[in-house]
Order: sequence, then C-alpha cells, then structure tokens
Amino acid sequence: MKIKTKRMILILAGLCWFTSINAQQSDSLNFFPSHIGDFWRYQKVFSNTSWTLTLTRDSLDIDGNRYLFYNNESMPLRVIDSLNNVYSGYTNDLMYVLGADTDTTWFAFGHLWAWVDTIEVRQVFTKMTTVKTINFSPLHPDSGGSDFISFSDQLAAGFGKIRTDFTEDPQYTTLTGCIIESDTFGIITSIEQQPGFLPVKISLSQNFPNPFNSTTQFIIDLPKMVNIELNLFNILGQKVRRIDKALRGPGRYTYLLDLNAQTGGIYLLQLTADRQFIQRKIIYTK
Repeated sequence: MKIKTKRMILILAGLCWFTSINAQQSDSLNFFPSHIGDFWRYQKVFSNTSWTLTLTRDSLDIDGNRYLFYNNESMPLRVIDSLNNVYSGYTNDLMYVLGADTDTTWFAFGHLWAWVDTIEVRQVFTKMTTVKTINFSPLHPDSGGSDFISFSDQLAAGFGKIRTDFTEDPQYTTLTGCIIESDTFGIITSIEQQPGFLPVKISLSQNFPNPFNSTTQFIIDLPKMVNIELNLFNILGQKVRRIDKALRGPGRYTYLLDLNAQTGGIYLLQLTADRQFIQRKIIYTK
C-alpha cells in the first residue's frame, strides 16, 4: 500500500510539474500575441513615419514551429518555435526568448547579445499589464554590454512590442494603437487638424478613395467645440470599431482609416456630434 501511495504521489507531482511548465509557456506567449486578424499601428516619434501590421495567416510545421504571415505577404515575417522563442522569418535569427527572466541572456539577430533588463507592471493604454524591457548589445552584459546598448525593445503582455528605443536616435518607435482578439486599444486612425480653416456647419465627407483596399481618408468639419463620437458599423448594424470619441475644437479634421484587420465588404461610417447623426457608406475590397 505504501509503494502504491508513493507511486501516486510521484505521478501527481509529475502532472503538476508538467501543468506548471505548460502554464508558464502559455503565459509567455502573451508577450507576442498571434491571433489571426490582430493589428498594430506604430509611429516613429518626431517624424511623420507610421506603419501597420496585420496578422493575415499562419502555418504549422511537423516540429511545432508556427510561421506568421503579416499584411498578406508571401514570406513569414516571424516564426515561433515550440519553446516560445521568436525568430526572424527572413534570416532565421533568434529575436526574443518570450519566457526569459532577468537572469537570462541569449544571442540575437546573429550578432547581438540580448537580456531582460527590467520586468514591471504598468499601464499600457487602458490596461495594467506586465512589461519586459529587453536590451541588445554587441557585448555580453557581464562584459560591459550595459554601457554599449544598441537598442531596447519593450514587450507588453497582451500587446506585443510597444516601443523601441535606439541609443543614437531620439526618434523612438511607439505603438499608437492595436486590435488584439477584436479588442481595440489606443488610436489606430491617424487624425490631422487643418489650421486656419473655420467650417460653417458640422459635416462628414464621403471617404476617398471609395472603394478602397487598404486605407482611406475622410474629413470632418466642426464649426465649434463639441463632443464627437465616430464609429464604424458592418452591414448588419454591428459596431466593429470606435474610431474617435473626444471633445474637439472648431476646425477641419482629416482621418486616415486603415481596415487591414477587417474583412472586405460594405461598412457604415457614423458621426455623432451636437445631436446630429451623419452616415456614409464605405466599400472595402480586400
């Protein structure tokens, strides 16, 4: 009876260990979301450069490596192995060890040492989450690498990469908005105010171009300061995105709308401002 009891204890301990390892690996994947349709918009601060990424498809090989294809490209941009390590799809170089702690180092991009510098809990957009700051240097951290950092990436659980800082370039890259598992965070639409123009009435222009297959623009005119809400609905009347909700002053606003994360079809753009409702039909051909 004692032998059977000890054997049962060992089996349960093994199951607990296996479950714990799987849970840790699952948690580490949160630092690199990879659901089909996930969308990110990045901007280089102090410049007008911005770009978007949409995960459009993936594939799995017999070794458990997952290939991630973005923006309908024919080549995978990233590869995640069974241990949740992230590689470049172009060069096969290791980029991130998602499960790394502050005592972990690895060789990245084929020529740089990488390590987790800090792990902290802080707010990203409207959510409190864990953020890892990863440093990259030509030198190992034990050999003075901390004094010669080439750049640093910040990975946030539930968001992925949220910022890149280059040591010799003040124009850091930041995540301005994203859609993760259909949840929208931040601003994923570019808004530009035209100075010196005072409209006479509230209006919402037809988008241009229309139809479109990636991005489109439209204009809102506001003759006075007013609370506005701008939403996008599908043909069934279901809200698929809140584009803007803010108190905006008088002027003309140009919006750049990116629908790479949505399926092709007919959508309704609806502006609510000062008890007025204005709709425009837009056609997205994907």
